[in-house]
Amino acid sequence: MTKRLFTFGCSYTDYYWPTWANFFGSLYDEHHNWGCVGGGNQFIFESLVECNISHHFNENDTIVVMWSTYQRFDLYLDHWITPGNIYNSSYSEDWIEKYWSIKGGILHSLNYISAAQLILDALNVEWAMASMCDLLDPFGEKKSKFSNIRKWLKQSKLNLFDEYPKMKKYETIFANKNMISPPLNDFCKRYRKDDFNFNRHNKSIVDYHPTPLMHLEWTQQILAPHFGIISDASDILEQWQSLCSTRIVDVETSLNYTNSLHIKPNRI
Repeated sequence: MTKRLFTFGCSYTDYYWPTWANFFGSLYDEHHNWGCVGGGNQFIFESLVECNISHHFNENDTIVVMWSTYQRFDLYLDHWITPGNIYNSSYSEDWIEKYWSIKGGILHSLNYISAAQLILDALNVEWAMASMCDLLDPFGEKKSKFSNIRKWLKQSKLNLFDEYPKMKKYETIFANKNMISPPLNDFCKRYRKDDFNFNRHNKSIVDYHPTPLMHLEWTQQILAPHFGIISDASDILEQWQSLCSTRIVDVETSLNYTNSLHIKPNRI
């Protein structure tokens, strides 16, 4: 029977260079990557549901979800619109104030996570969940183009359930044995700022997405052991480095290589 891996998330799952999903996916006969840059937790949850409708998950399948942050708002018109952090998106400050709230973003996300856990348990598949940032931090994404919101987001050492006591009933979803920690962002704090420097389009930039090396080490040290697997996918990293040497990343070359490592979804 074919061993399939299905992965879900945002740009920490599907980027223009290899991510944890690609390294872990190399251990399976098929890897279907449903991640998308900018995806929020509504998009991730509904992708999981749609993928099951399309592929009929079974006991031979493994599902890994990497949840995004609370500060995102996804929209579906004739396709998914996933602008990422709402405070750095095209949504105006006035629109956000009228139609969105961090409390609502948190509540929706916790419901998506809870529902996803129930679905995956009912389907009798192997599964795990991780997160981009610490979901116990109500303000996981600290960046904003709005000056007044930047000050608000800089608050630290806040706990989700201290800030919103009525949400303590959701504590059980974090105690689930299939919830993996640390979050990928926290894992990457061990690296230096210089590790995120790249030359792209003939311009030196700091890209705060985890690098392929960081993804590989998180996969080897955190994700694979959860499933009792020893993972060595360093050949993927070596091949990518041979294409993007000396930290000079050609976006098209890197993207083409990364896309060759998994099966892209045929979305509605």
